[in-house]
Amino acid sequence: WRDWSSDVCSSDLLKLEPNLDPKMCGGGAWFFPEAWCLKDPGALLRALAFSVETGGGVLRNGKTVVDIQESCNSYDIVNNQTHTGAVKVVLADGTHISADEVIIAAGAHSASLVSSALGEFCPLETERGYSINFEKGSDSLLTRAVCDPSMGWIATPMSEGLRVAGKVELGGLYASPTPQRFNQIERETRALLGEGIGKRISSKDWLGFRPTMPDALPVISRSRKFPKSVFYAFGHQHVGWTLGGITGQLISELVQGKEPSVDLLPYSLDRFRFRKQIGGESFLRNRKTFLNLQQRCFSSSSRSPASALKVRPLPEKMNHISYTPGCSPSGLMLSQSPLPALTSKIGRAHV
Repeated sequence: WRDWSSDVCSSDLLKLEPNLDPKMCGGGAWFFPEAWCLKDPGALLRALAFSVETGGGVLRNGKTVVDIQESCNSYDIVNNQTHTGAVKVVLADGTHISADEVIIAAGAHSASLVSSALGEFCPLETERGYSINFEKGSDSLLTRAVCDPSMGWIATPMSEGLRVAGKVELGGLYASPTPQRFNQIERETRALLGEGIGKRISSKDWLGFRPTMPDALPVISRSRKFPKSVFYAFGHQHVGWTLGGITGQLISELVQGKEPSVDLLPYSLDRFRFRKQIGGESFLRNRKTFLNLQQRCFSSSSRSPASALKVRPLPEKMNHISYTPGCSPSGLMLSQSPLPALTSKIGRAHV
């Protein structure tokens, strides 16, 4: 736990952001001085693409990957030569690319490829988020990203105007956007910043997909089918920008056969295999059953028996945030409690 935030009263908040409506700031705020935001994400991506190309890489767009297979001597359409790679990536037009290593980092679109091409259970869901943009000049109303947790969005000054993004909707990849969400965000933003924010650019209304696993942890691991050649890096839900750098480092270490800087066992896709193997909705009735299933699952994995049977010990206590309902942000406290003990009783959690 690191206290890198501070409690700011409403008067200090208005000194930091004087364009906020005072009536909306009565409860004060949390201030994170070390937080940062990116005013032009597209510029960063273009710079990264340029770096890849100048370093000898090739970027190919517009071709869907439909399968990943074991490779043999084949013709590499990228390098225009015969190549023997460990795997070949089959594209929708029938062509393929041979490679020694493949990294699946397709965000919310990773799950279908992992399931269809590699046969692994991947319970990824999309937390659909909405964003709207106001005309250029509106970004001058704020000097930093501002979050209104009661409304579920963050307003960020961007290079082309103020962008307001947020909300959460479970709806998969193919359902149409809900137009009322865009209008709702606009109404709430005008309530916080006033009509001086200017015109909303409706042509830039956008719906994005946050790739989220059931436990909100990403998948950073080797595949089971091709553990030496295919790697997973997806499922970072709301914090893809934040975790992108360390994920790239960890995947680089895996590909090079180095010891990872972080214990990657909690991020393996194998963590969801128990539920799949015992029939989906079955429940584990006691500790002995759990350990037997765990041993059977990991003993069939591609890892060596010595490492496969290692189970991280659970801590005696867990950290959590305690609070009194209705308290101010300053009333949130970090607390510790004993870790709940395993029992043989079965129950369902209700939200």
